[in-house]
Amino acid sequence: MPIFKACTFSIKGGLARCREEQSNCDSHRNGVASREKAPRPTVILLKVNVNEKWEKAFIAASVPVETRSFGRAEQLERQRVEVAEAMGRDPYAVRQSSGRDRGVPEDVDTGCPVFGNAGLAGLNVSLSSLSNELHAAGFVLTQAMLLKRFHKPPTRLVLEFTRDIKSASISRQLIDLCAELTDTVFNQVDVWANPRQADGRTVHTVNCGKRDDSAKEQYRLSYADGDWDAIPVCG
Repeated sequence: MPIFKACTFSIKGGLARCREEQSNCDSHRNGVASREKAPRPTVILLKVNVNEKWEKAFIAASVPVETRSFGRAEQLERQRVEVAEAMGRDPYAVRQSSGRDRGVPEDVDTGCPVFGNAGLAGLNVSLSSLSNELHAAGFVLTQAMLLKRFHKPPTRLVLEFTRDIKSASISRQLIDLCAELTDTVFNQVDVWANPRQADGRTVHTVNCGKRDDSAKEQYRLSYADGDWDAIPVCG
């Protein structure tokens, strides 16, 4: 089946990635808009839904827990609405239109859904090559936390990878636990290429849910030099 992939060129003077489909973006394909590449990420947030068993394992590995209140979620919504509208984007165009996260304050988006509104859904996607790709691109795991939102379960493990950092104080126990957690396939993977921030950082987010330990991988998520891709797995 064909997979939607967003145009890899930028909008707003290089501030953000275009949301149009790569194969149908006439403004960039025909040279109407600048063919400057979208900004490369400096930070990647890998977010994986975890159950109670995994949550306890990461707490035992000294991963801190952040509890986000509904009020804080509403504050983040207001901030994201301002950013999206400043770029001329409808902040509710993606996840609410697809029927996901409806009614939750954080269903507001400023960035580009690399694989479209539905993401990589029902495709048995693995992350088997992602760690090596990020390492080769200069990313280092710098932080980990568990995010709890009682208004939006389940708990999420959030791993922050930062580019051009020589080293970080991450325990071998945590690294091994992360590798074990992601040694599976996911039936919902969404990648968000967010706009460059005022401080110069560009954050990309990879959201992984609906794990299936019994399924065989069909696609492999690839960093692809910051463009991101889903590579079919043969056999």
